[in-house]
Amino acid sequence: MDEITITAPWRDAFTLVREDAAGDYERIRGLVRDGALLRLVQGVYYPARLWEAENPRERHRTLARAVTLLRGRRLVMSHRTAAVLWGLPLLGEPPADVHVVAHRANGGRSDDRLVRHCLDIPEKTAEIDGLEVTLLERTAIDVARTSRFAEAVMVADAVLARGVPRSAFVGELPPPGSRGVKRARDVVDFAAAEAGSPMESLSRVSIHEAGLPAALLQQEFHDEQGVLAVDFWWPRFGVIGEFDGKVKYLDERYRAGRTLEQVLLDEKWREVRLRRQPGVRAIARWDAAIAASPPRLGRLLRSYGIR
Repeated sequence: MDEITITAPWRDAFTLVREDAAGDYERIRGLVRDGALLRLVQGVYYPARLWEAENPRERHRTLARAVTLLRGRRLVMSHRTAAVLWGLPLLGEPPADVHVVAHRANGGRSDDRLVRHCLDIPEKTAEIDGLEVTLLERTAIDVARTSRFAEAVMVADAVLARGVPRSAFVGELPPPGSRGVKRARDVVDFAAAEAGSPMESLSRVSIHEAGLPAALLQQEFHDEQGVLAVDFWWPRFGVIGEFDGKVKYLDERYRAGRTLEQVLLDEKWREVRLRRQPGVRAIARWDAAIAASPPRLGRLLRSYGIR
């Protein structure tokens, strides 16, 4: 791979030390013992105060930067690492190691915090803050080939919602018979740009795996006060489905300056307006734990008559 020079502003936050450079190495070891520095990968150190202030996604990004500095050559971030760098949703925490695509000739060997996937290097990539990353559509397909169906759908839905056409997914599918290609095709077929959040994507998967009919997504209802959009709508059964996560009550972005009490009152009035709509028989609500469980979500929706 080609040698690279890192010029991004974040470069200066790291300390690189050759471990055969006795004087520097002993000084750095002292800083590590004192808790001032952390060793992220061999020869690459990072201020502990910065690491402690970072959330899991930020830490994974920092680790990707450290691995790039250690290698000093072109690395194309891929799979779940690329998803983190693109800000795409994942199930659970980011991966413990950094994932990259590697030339087939180099094999799929993995070493210090680095997992190499033995795949062709894509002709087109993106740059995110000084790191080379697979394109959104390639990232979605790589995740689909290697991750759980639910996580892959969350990623694919989010990529479609950003305006990437489904045809771009098809162009990234590997040849028939390749590892994970059937699962990737299933994800491409199932993905929907209309899913309004990662938890709605997860709910869609659980509804599907529970053997229940698919709902209309982001259905709009109209009354004299305006437009009401709902997460799921089964017109045949007259049932609205809503993912009722804490985020709509606690996240300032969704509260838009409202107090918690006002958010609760607004949501109560919204439900009153929805129940007045012609054809609406019931409103089912569920949280993240139920969204992640096909049996539980299936039982809930069947209790509302959905079959």
